[in-house]
Amino acid sequence: METTKLSHESQDLVNIQGYNLYYHDIEEAIYAQQKNYPQIRPGCAAAFSIKVSEPEKLVIFQEINPNPNGDFITNQIADIIRKTIEQDFNISVHSIVLLAPGILPKTSSRKVIRFACKKAFLSNFTQCITHTIYQDSGSVYMVSKNPEEKRIERILSSSTNSFSLNNFKTKKNKSTEEKIQEYIIDWLCQENEISHHEISLNKNFLTYDIDSIRTIELCTYLEKHISYIVPETLIWDYPSIKELSQFLAQELEKRKKFVLM
Repeated sequence: METTKLSHESQDLVNIQGYNLYYHDIEEAIYAQQKNYPQIRPGCAAAFSIKVSEPEKLVIFQEINPNPNGDFITNQIADIIRKTIEQDFNISVHSIVLLAPGILPKTSSRKVIRFACKKAFLSNFTQCITHTIYQDSGSVYMVSKNPEEKRIERILSSSTNSFSLNNFKTKKNKSTEEKIQEYIIDWLCQENEISHHEISLNKNFLTYDIDSIRTIELCTYLEKHISYIVPETLIWDYPSIKELSQFLAQELEKRKKFVLM
């Protein structure tokens, strides 16, 4: 069994067809094709696995741009993605779902939410341009009639157990404390691949497996969004979302030198 170079979070590691791979590496390999195929939108791919049967199967979501005449070249793009993954990682792809621009679910910080894509895929959503399933006997193409009509987030929010991106959209009337809470929840959901319904403002950060390394990552993430230096010790001094957001909001109000991005 071969293993790719370890460079990302262990939670993004998946074993597919005997190879240990990182989803991020697969997505980056797809983005590299954008220079030759501008229809591929960089930063707009999601790789994830499903268990149709043993072993795990790889699924790709990818947003694509239309040609100048407004048409989508789907078969060619799907084939390029498939060949890229086969050549770079020596694995086959189960499904490639091509999406219109703006449909891929992302956090407020523009990170792709893989588990939301997975939920959408398993719920058999149809709001895609082309869904290609690769089988031993060939390929099966299923084309939706209205690829731009609905967003994945709406499909997911149709179920009480589903994840809704609308809950992460910062509203202008939010208080500073509420905005900071959204940033922290956003980060926790992305890192732990959980929905916002599983997040409690009062739970200790240790509940979400926040170790010393992830503490640094969370602090760095917050600093980028609130333009305020967040020492790692604050996570331990204020060990819940509510406590930390209250403290940071008070500090920011005192200094009056911040910009919530």
